[in-house]
Amino acid sequence: MALRRTLAVGGPVRRSFAAMFAAERNDIQPQLKKWWKGTPQMDGVVTQSLSPFEQQIVQPWIKTIPDKIKKKIVDDFPPTIPALIFVAITLGYCESEKKRLSMEHRD
Repeated sequence: MALRRTLAVGGPVRRSFAAMFAAERNDIQPQLKKWWKGTPQMDGVVTQSLSPFEQQIVQPWIKTIPDKIKKKIVDDFPPTIPALIFVAITLGYCESEKKRLSMEHRD
């Protein structure tokens, strides 16, 4: 008798169990069912579309290039001043040392 009573309660459980698997997706591969389980099924509705002719990929890049170059020069040039000074001093020293060494062997 107790077993029958527990099985009689199985009606609502059975319905909720069926409802849980009623929304199973049939439009995807079996191995991806768990991945796509939480997404709502759209049934082929296109939510947003953009024509390839309306996509402007290069034009904004060309328009913003001068501003980007200017910004890079203004932002990156001041920290390079000490390095440029060091390179100029080193080149000057090397040139003078080369000239001195080339004249050293002459009497």
